[in-house]
Amino acid sequence: MEDWILTREPRFRYMLLDRMRQDCEYYIRNNFTSGNTLCEGNERDQINAMKAIWKSFPENDKPEWLTWEDILEFERRMCK
Repeated sequence: MEDWILTREPRFRYMLLDRMRQDCEYYIRNNFTSGNTLCEGNERDQINAMKAIWKSFPENDKPEWLTWEDILEFERRMCK
């Protein structure tokens, strides 16, 4: 992930994180056969980017629709 992404406005980061979340859900629904659908190109980079973006929000502004535990669950399921 490019570092400049973490300095973009919150709205951009929310939209990107949601897109990445949807990519993960699609990837899992399709039995882990669509790796090229992940924004970052592979499972580990996707999860690491999602963690970095999620952490970039202030504590009182974290997305309610994606918790840290949700990201860890994606990691558990996708990064075997």
